This record gives sequence, structure tokens and C-alpha cells, in this order.
Amino acid sequence: MILAEATDPLAELDAFVELHQRRWGDDGLFPSTQGGEQSRTLFRRLFELFGPDGPLRLTFLTVNDRRIAAGIHFETGDGYLYYNAGIDPAARDLSPGVVMTARFIQRAIAAGKQRVDFLRGDEHYKYEWGAVDEPIQRILVRRAAEVPD
Repeated sequence: MILAEATDPLAELDAFVELHQRRWGDDGLFPSTQGGEQSRTLFRRLFELFGPDGPLRLTFLTVNDRRIAAGIHFETGDGYLYYNAGIDPAARDLSPGVVMTARFIQRAIAAGKQRVDFLRGDEHYKYEWGAVDEPIQRILVRRAAEVPD
């Protein structure tokens, strides 16, 4: 199994969306709803903004040229922020989520990174990888009401 970054993440974003939706269905980020389309637009714009060499990365886990898992993460100076993933349920016997996470952590170690952050959420698998809860800060930003001339 090979874990490789997309060379053109914007062009390959639909492959991530497809794998994500195969795994999560209507509970995923990209259902056939207005919210799902907004999520697609957000990621397209982020990849457009950051470009192919920016901090937002798209990776695929492949077996015999078949993509069985995909993940999106941000790279920082000291680590990776593992945002979201998707897997092909038909490849579940290969444990693509586990393998992709293991390869991802190996890559972080090889790159001298000091942390892999699974971000918010208390999903069980995160703790299996050694995640520790950290406080999350929330900031609400509102536009000031327009002042009449």
C-alpha cells in the first residue's frame, strides 16, 4: 500500500469527496444538499487559495493503483492537523483507515514533526492512537452593522 500526496489536489478533490461519501453517506460533509455543496465549494476555494504546494494537503492510500482511502490535512511547522478522511468500504478487509493513519504518523515522524493532531471530536479511534483532549477555543466574529451615510 502506498500513501502519496495528490500532485493536483484541486483536480483530485472529487476523488476525495467520493471516498468520503462512500464511508459517511448522508452523515458526511458532502451530501447532495446545499450544505454539501457549500462544503465542496469551501475545499475547492481553499485548494485554489493555497495552491498545490500550500499547507492544505490531500493524500491517497492506494493498492495496485486503486484508491482505497483519502485524507485531507494541514501541514504546520511542527506537525500535521488531520482534518478528515474517507475510505472505500469495499476495501474494509484491508483496514484502510488504520493503514492510512499509521502511514501518516510514520510520515510525520520521518519529517521531524512533533505532533499529529486529530482536531476536535471524541471519536474512539483517536484515543487508540494516543490522542489527548485539549481545550478548544471558540471565537465568534460578527460584522458591525453598516453605518448610514
